[in-house]
Amino acid sequence: MPLSRARLKSAARRDVFAMLAFASIAFAALVRFNVFELIVTFSARHEAWQLDELLALAMVLLPAFAIYAWRRQRDATSELTLRVEAELQAETLAMHDALTGLPNRRHFRECIAKAVRDATDLPFALLLIDLNRFKNINEGHGHNAGDQLIVAAARRLEQVAGAGAKLGRLGGKEFAILLRGFEDESELVGKVAAISRSFEQPFALEAGMLKISASIGATYAHGKSLTRHLVLAQTQAALARSKARKQNGFCFFEPGMEAVALRRAQIESKLGAAIAEQRIKPYFQPIVRLAHGSTVGFEVLARWHADEGSHTQVHLPDDFIPAAEDAGLIGDLYYCILQQAARAARGWSADLFFAINVSPRQFHDEWLVQRTLKILTEEGIAPGRLEIEITETALMEDMRRAQRAIAAFKSQGIKVALDDFGTGYSSLVHLRELAIDKLKIDRSFIQDLDSSETSQKIVGTICALAHSLGASVTAEGIDSLAKFGQAREFGCDLGQGYLFGAPTEQPASLFAERTNEPQAALRGTQAPRRRARTGS
Repeated sequence: MPLSRARLKSAARRDVFAMLAFASIAFAALVRFNVFELIVTFSARHEAWQLDELLALAMVLLPAFAIYAWRRQRDATSELTLRVEAELQAETLAMHDALTGLPNRRHFRECIAKAVRDATDLPFALLLIDLNRFKNINEGHGHNAGDQLIVAAARRLEQVAGAGAKLGRLGGKEFAILLRGFEDESELVGKVAAISRSFEQPFALEAGMLKISASIGATYAHGKSLTRHLVLAQTQAALARSKARKQNGFCFFEPGMEAVALRRAQIESKLGAAIAEQRIKPYFQPIVRLAHGSTVGFEVLARWHADEGSHTQVHLPDDFIPAAEDAGLIGDLYYCILQQAARAARGWSADLFFAINVSPRQFHDEWLVQRTLKILTEEGIAPGRLEIEITETALMEDMRRAQRAIAAFKSQGIKVALDDFGTGYSSLVHLRELAIDKLKIDRSFIQDLDSSETSQKIVGTICALAHSLGASVTAEGIDSLAKFGQAREFGCDLGQGYLFGAPTEQPASLFAERTNEPQAALRGTQAPRRRARTGS
C-alpha cells in the first residue's frame, strides 16, 4: 500500500506519544523508588569508582544523543516525504493521460466499474466520443497541431459536460464521459446534444481556426444486471451507428442493437481467460520470394479456438481484436501469440522469418520492445527473424509514438513492415524518416491488377518508391498464377496469398507443400522482363 502524508503524520504522532508515555513511566518509577538517593548513596560507598564523573558524562551525552536522534528522525521524515511524492507522481502518471491530464483508459475503466456497482441507486450515462477526420489535421497541419487540437477538445468537453461529469481520454482521438445527476431522459438527451453541438464551433490553434466534427455513442445505465463489459459494448454499438452516419452527431443505444452489444460483451468477458489459457493460437501463412517461388517466411495470424457448447468454433481476428483493444488486453494477446510463434519457429530453418502485427494501442507500452526481446531470447530466436507489421492507418493515428516504437525495434535488429500500404495517408517524408524495411501493398490493388490501369500505375509507383528507399515490397492477396506473374512483372519482391498456402496451425505442412503443383509451377515460370517501375 503506498505511503501518504497523512500516514506519515499519524506515525510521527504515535512516536511522540510513545516517547512521552515511556518518559512518564520512567519518571514515576524514579520517584517511586527514590532512585536518585540510591545512586548518591551507592556513589558515596564506592567513591573510588568515579561514578559521579560517569554520571556527569551521561548527563552531557544525553542531550547529544537527543540531538542526533532528532536529526536522524528529520532526515528519515524528509526521505519518506520524497518517497511519498514520488509514489504519488508515479500513480498520477500511471492513471492519467500525459497530454491532456485527463484520466486514461485504465483509470476510466475503473470509474465505469464503480459506476456500474452503484447503478441501482445512482443511474448514469456513458458517452464515447470519436473525433472525425482527425488524421487529416495531422497530415495537413502537422502533429503539433494535432496535439493542440486534442488538448483544446478536452478543455471544451470539460466545460460543456459540467462539474459533475467524469471525463477521460481513452487514447488517440477517443474520449469518454460519465454523466450523473440528470432528472430524466429528456435532460440527458439535452446534455448529450449540447456536447455534440460544442463541436460546431472551430478551435483556435496556432495553425489557425480549425473545425472538426465528432461522433458520439451513448447509453443509459440503470439496474442490477449490468456489467462493465455490457455497458461498454452498448456504448460502442451506439458509437458505431453514429459513425456510420458520417456526420457530426450522436446516437443512443437502442434495443435493436442488443444482439451486437451482448455478443461483444460476451467476447470481452471470455477473452482474458482465452489468452491466459493460450486458446488463441498462431496460424501461419507463407510469404514467397516471387523471383523463384520459394517460401522465405510466414505471417502470423491469430485464431481463437472457443468452446461453443458441444463443439469448438474458430474465431477470426475481426471477431476479437477490436474487443481486445477496447478491453485493454491487446498487449497480453500480442505477447501470447508472439511466444507461441517464436516457439514454433525454433523448428524452422534459420533463414525463415515470421511477421506479426502490432496494434497502435501497444505504442503506449513503454516495455513493448524489451518484453518482445525477452520472449525471443527465452525461445532462442534471433531478433532479425522477427518482422513487426504496423498498418498505415495506425501509423497516422499517433505518428510520434509510432516513430519511437519503430526506432526502438530497429535498434534491436527487428525489421518493420508497413501493412495495407496505399489505403492511408502516409507521405514520402514519413517513409524516409521511419526507414521502413518493407511495404505491403493492400490486396485491393492486387485483385484488379490485370484489369485496372490505375492499380497497375499505383503498384508500379509503390515498388519504385520502396526500392528507391531501400525497402522491399510484398503483394498481398495473390490467389492465381496470373496475379503472381503480374505482381512480379510490376516490381513486387514478395508475395502472399492462397496460391502459396492458406493460414495453418501446423507450418510444417507448408514445408511439405513446397513441392505441390502451384509451387512447382511458380518455380518453373520464367521471370518476365520487369516493366518500368513508374507503372507506365
